[in-house]
Amino acid sequence: MISLKAPLDGDLTQDEIKRIDDLLSEARKYHLSGLVLAGVSIALSSLDQTTGIELPLGKINLPSTQTAVGLYFLVILLSITSDRLFGMAFPWMHLDPRRPPFPWFALGKPPYSYFQVKIWLLLPIFIGAIATAITLQSKDTSGLVLSFVGLLLFLLPRHLSHYFHLISNREDERGGAVTFSIFLLYWLRLLRNIVVFGLFLLPIFAIVPPWRDNMLRISAYVGTLAVWLFIIRWIGGIKFVYRIIDRLGAKLGFSSVSKHYK
Repeated sequence: MISLKAPLDGDLTQDEIKRIDDLLSEARKYHLSGLVLAGVSIALSSLDQTTGIELPLGKINLPSTQTAVGLYFLVILLSITSDRLFGMAFPWMHLDPRRPPFPWFALGKPPYSYFQVKIWLLLPIFIGAIATAITLQSKDTSGLVLSFVGLLLFLLPRHLSHYFHLISNREDERGGAVTFSIFLLYWLRLLRNIVVFGLFLLPIFAIVPPWRDNMLRISAYVGTLAVWLFIIRWIGGIKFVYRIIDRLGAKLGFSSVSKHYK
């Protein structure tokens, strides 16, 4: 999860302003690329391409289903990348004294809203979901399902980043030192988010008929892993168990008692 807490007030140096511009410029580039690909996906969905899509170079023929799914997945990746880059710049943007603002329509006018930018970043995903649903000639509800899946995939990397930060700094979510049981809990949540990512990502690829059997088979393995993670989490939540884990962790340099959690 990206921290939106503002740093202490102060003047930015020219190098810092340039770094903010570089981050926003890259975020804008990925966002616009996602919009373009979403537009291409919509254009392709309007064509009568029952046998596939033929590229002008070398008369390469791409199956329309694989092309639609590939474009949709690429749009999601571009939106995620743009979100990450913007999140790196956002906490310092209020310190930038320059006017007018950086030339990216998603920003709007100061004071900047992270929620507003996020809506613009999600727009290519929604367009790509609708285009993919049209290409697949599915029911209208499939567009909503694909949009929901895209939204989850868009948000999950932020949670991964959040737990990576807590694990690497050995601190809890309130800023205190972690016990070994909390440390392992964060690893478990990190793995759980990756598993959830897979559970929602694999059905997108399962839409493609030649890939369906393999994707469903992998989904079954991932689902089994999710069940085991739930069982491990339930066992680890028993007070007797996590007290033993904390005593073992004290020998590894972890705090034996948490100030924020009992």
